[in-house]
Amino acid sequence: MTRRLQAVLGPLVSRAFWRATIAARQARAFDRRHGTDTVERVPVAAMRDVPIALARHAVHYEPSALPKLRRALRVVVRTLGPRLPEFAFVDVGSGKGLVLMLASRQPFKQVLGIEMAPDLHAIAERNLVRSGAGAGAVPVRAVHGDALQVDLPPGHLVVYLYNPFDETVLEPFLRRLDAAAAEGREVLVVYVNPQHAQLLDDPQRFDPVFQDPHLSVYRCRMGTGAAASPP
Repeated sequence: MTRRLQAVLGPLVSRAFWRATIAARQARAFDRRHGTDTVERVPVAAMRDVPIALARHAVHYEPSALPKLRRALRVVVRTLGPRLPEFAFVDVGSGKGLVLMLASRQPFKQVLGIEMAPDLHAIAERNLVRSGAGAGAVPVRAVHGDALQVDLPPGHLVVYLYNPFDETVLEPFLRRLDAAAAEGREVLVVYVNPQHAQLLDDPQRFDPVFQDPHLSVYRCRMGTGAAASPP
């Protein structure tokens, strides 16, 4: 049906419209297949029991568009190759757990989600159970907390950001990654919908690995001590 509509209406609407339409259709199909709940958008104002200091810098919940997420994971797999099992995958602002479910299909050392909203975190935990994501060989865990405070896994990291917060929070979070890299840990930052990419366009702190209009991937410079210690 979508292809038929695209053939008829294609000249009248933008490519962005069709990308969004296809992504929404894929998301609904994913939820039907796995019995999960990831699609519904949640504004920050509807997130209960979130500290005001966090909420004022947060972004509404919407799931990562599956085409963008899958492309991001392909870039990570291609970049790290056989070293992928040496890295923990961290989704910052993990919402309802969609990214965790797909990342768990790759041979990461572990997969961790950090979510500030307790309601979204509870849905993520249910989704992980329903999808069987935690039953595979890769340990998967969702944590409720502040991304500036939750302990990051030891060792090398792949950090996934789907534009979870504004630059006021992003900068101190990036300093946490700087500190990890200064310890000699390899840190790959995967930034989807990079609204504040200017914070990572700093050659003293980050090396670009991949960039297109919707996805930016950077590697933290290791051992340089470029940034201060975490807040």
